[in-house]
Amino acid sequence: MPEYRINTSIGGKPQFVRSRSFSHSHHHHMRDHFPHLHYGHSSDDLPHHHLVDHLLPHDHYYRVEYRRGDHHHHHHPRRPACPTNCACITRDEWANLLEQNRNYAALTKSLTADAAKLKKKADALAGDKAAAEKEAQRLACSNAELSAALKKLQDENAELRRCLTSQKKDDCDLVESLRLRIRNLLAELDGKDSVIKSLESRVCALKKELHDLKHRYKHRHSHGHKHHRGHGGPCGCHSCGRKKAGGKDDDGSSSSSSSDSDSGGRSSRGILRKRLAEMSVSLALWQRKAEYAEKRALELQRDCDAARAEVARQTDLADRFRSRIRRLEDRLGCRERGVWFS
Repeated sequence: MPEYRINTSIGGKPQFVRSRSFSHSHHHHMRDHFPHLHYGHSSDDLPHHHLVDHLLPHDHYYRVEYRRGDHHHHHHPRRPACPTNCACITRDEWANLLEQNRNYAALTKSLTADAAKLKKKADALAGDKAAAEKEAQRLACSNAELSAALKKLQDENAELRRCLTSQKKDDCDLVESLRLRIRNLLAELDGKDSVIKSLESRVCALKKELHDLKHRYKHRHSHGHKHHRGHGGPCGCHSCGRKKAGGKDDDGSSSSSSSDSDSGGRSSRGILRKRLAEMSVSLALWQRKAEYAEKRALELQRDCDAARAEVARQTDLADRFRSRIRRLEDRLGCRERGVWFS
């Protein structure tokens, strides 16, 4: 049996050393000398390995007794010792453990496949997230631009409303003044038309009178008494009638009547020439008046057409403004309903 002790060196430092082995008789001798080490202990209640430490009172070392059995040289059947890596379980437990291990392996494989799928989905979602963030940034920039455009359109709409309100008032005044002017021009044109008609009728009457006077003058001074002498009788004109009314049977009276008719013819020709000159001057004056009236009527017609064109232009401009304002209101209504900011 091996024996260990602790020696004290010269310097006082303890040392753990192995002592020599005692023989069987010496072992019994030591057991006889120290019976109290095994007092009260039997072979049944001792453990498989029993370590006893004892310090001798007359020596300066510990003695360690290592016992392998209850009796000396009596070998009993023992259960073989398990290896170091033994699990100490039954076969059923081992089979259950193998089944659990296979189940865990299959579960691990499925979980690994699911993890790979989830990783792919996560990568795809990361790409979608990056694209969504980029799109959100673009939409934010577009939203800012649209907000600026909306603000500009609102300002422009307000300005157009203000201009339309003021222009509508001005246009109403202008249209009313143009309408009044058109009515006045139409009334003046109607008056000029009536004047022109009266002048035309007067000119026609003067032309007819002038034609009659020319015919009478030509008939009197072209044919004269040659016509009377050639045919042997009066022709029925005014001068011949006067001669017939003032004629006598004797020669003296007839000669005096012819001399009176010659003097009367000269005076009537002077009066007729004067009357013709006056009528020519009056005719020229009335012709100039008629031309002026026609010219004035044309000017009034042009002014009336220009006024009507101006009214049409102002009306068209107002219609364009109204249509543009309606379009702007529709666009603003769409923006407020969330069409451009969805």
